[in-house]
Amino acid sequence: MIGASSRDIRLKDRVYVEDTTGFAVPDYSQTAPSYYTADVKNVCDSEFEALLGHKIPERDFPQGTVLTMANCLGDAADTKWGSKINSLLSGAVDLAMKGDSATAGMLKAMALEIPIRNFVTMSSGVFSEEMAKGLLMILNGEKSGKGLAKILGGIVNAVRKLPDLMKSI
Repeated sequence: MIGASSRDIRLKDRVYVEDTTGFAVPDYSQTAPSYYTADVKNVCDSEFEALLGHKIPERDFPQGTVLTMANCLGDAADTKWGSKINSLLSGAVDLAMKGDSATAGMLKAMALEIPIRNFVTMSSGVFSEEMAKGLLMILNGEKSGKGLAKILGGIVNAVRKLPDLMKSI
């Protein structure tokens, strides 16, 4: 269908495409039955590995690794401040969701598993790159006071930009 919009269809026809690659779709009915039932909440590691084509990489983030903007808060769970921030964030989400565990779980995953750089890009300037650098200083255990100063230094600007962020939500 071709149209100016989904409600204004101006041309309809059928198109047939012939496969010229000869690629066979694998049969995962025995090795990954959840793939066919869409039972996404109960996919075990062995089924996911069958689809992935190799072993799942180790889940633990190596302790002592210097965190960067590409890391997420979950990677910092073993650091002094990272564990506190993770707990605080998790508790705040639980409190805000008041018993809606499905939504709380999704929000926690989003907050703890997206790269720190995405906090900057997704916040419409509320959480600045300078604030993110301060957070990384704290999480990496280097000059925590200076890192906190970077975060606090961005608070006034963050409060100013907060209404714009709220409008976009």
